[in-house]
Amino acid sequence: MTERAKSSGFHNPSLVESYNSTGRQYLSNALELLGKRELRKASEMLWGAVVQSIKALAASRGITNLYGLGELHGFVRELAKELGDDSLRRDFRELRALHTNFYDENIFEEDFPDYYTRAIGFIDRIDKLRTALSNAATTQQNHPKDVPSE
Repeated sequence: MTERAKSSGFHNPSLVESYNSTGRQYLSNALELLGKRELRKASEMLWGAVVQSIKALAASRGITNLYGLGELHGFVRELAKELGDDSLRRDFRELRALHTNFYDENIFEEDFPDYYTRAIGFIDRIDKLRTALSNAATTQQNHPKDVPSE
């Protein structure tokens, strides 16, 4: 993780909800733009929703300062390493094409539904992961290993 993306150790539920809310709005905007066949704009909204899901996960772990693509990628890379699941890093890297498409229009219309499906799947996966990690952290706080339970 980069120096700027270090954890404060403070979980901020309102920030997590803010990222979730913004991500949902981006998904809604993406659907609207898809209906208008404005794929460049829709792809950027989908990318924004992907980023918001990652920022929500990071914020749930006390990391609130992911400012650029490098720091986002670094967070995802470290998370993938921690979980032993390199597909997180690969999927994030491949979905970055949504961001690039806004500038270069390099995703063909017939391929766009696949990117949409993959983005939604990634967001769902990150959301479930955030919930699971949060539950695990709560359980650990309630039952520390070094304190015998009765």
